[in-house]
Amino acid sequence: MRTVEALEVLEEGKNVEEYRRNRKQYGQVRSRAMARRRRRRRRQRILLSAALFLMMLLTGGAVFGVIRYRDMKERQAFAIEGITAAKQGDYDSAIEAFNHALKNNKEKIGSFEVQVLLHRAEAEYKMGDYRMARDTYNLLREKDEENTVYKKGAALCMMEMGEYETALELGVLVPDIYNRMAKAEIETGQYDLALQNIESGLTAAVSDEEAGQEEEQEGRKADSTAVRELEYNRAVVMEYKGDFAEALRLLEEHMEKYGATENVEREIAFLRTRQQYDEVE
Repeated sequence: MRTVEALEVLEEGKNVEEYRRNRKQYGQVRSRAMARRRRRRRRQRILLSAALFLMMLLTGGAVFGVIRYRDMKERQAFAIEGITAAKQGDYDSAIEAFNHALKNNKEKIGSFEVQVLLHRAEAEYKMGDYRMARDTYNLLREKDEENTVYKKGAALCMMEMGEYETALELGVLVPDIYNRMAKAEIETGQYDLALQNIESGLTAAVSDEEAGQEEEQEGRKADSTAVRELEYNRAVVMEYKGDFAEALRLLEEHMEKYGATENVEREIAFLRTRQQYDEVE
């Protein structure tokens, strides 16, 4: 009897041990299954979030594209308005329109902004606001420092403001700058200094020609005009200095080279009369 009881107890112990082992294995399986479900739900949440984000991105991009397109059309309309006003001589309105066209560009200077800034600089120059025009050309030069158009625009403004030395540093319109310097000095009676700047301007023009610089037709025309004025002003200086014979010689050469004008003919007639008077004396 005791043996049987002992066997039953032993059997019962084995069952308990097996139960515990099975329960442990079931717990491990159940834990793994729960972990798989958690991972699956996490992936689903990630995929759902990604889908929602993509949808928002696409929707937002479309809205942004529409806003940017509408903004660009509005800026273009302001630019056209400014060009029209400038052609009519209403430079104040033109500049205001150009400023509106440049709004919301976040200081970015693309091809559109370059064209608007060029038109604004021209309007500022024609209105007589040379300082603002110079600043606009310098703003363009920050994008392309060696651009000849921008440098010439800045140099023209500097000449109007009397900033001749700074203008010369740009290396453009050099004969024109020396000519403007000489004219200012003639007006103040500084004839020797004027003559020096006239010679410097003529030398610069010859140097440019010998260097064979390839410039646009408008640039060559400007240089030719500057040389013509420099040569005329040289004769004017000699007349003011009292060297009438030399002034007459220079003006006769000028007329032979460039053709007769009413002003040159009048000066030559005066100098010939003066020369005859001096001979009689």
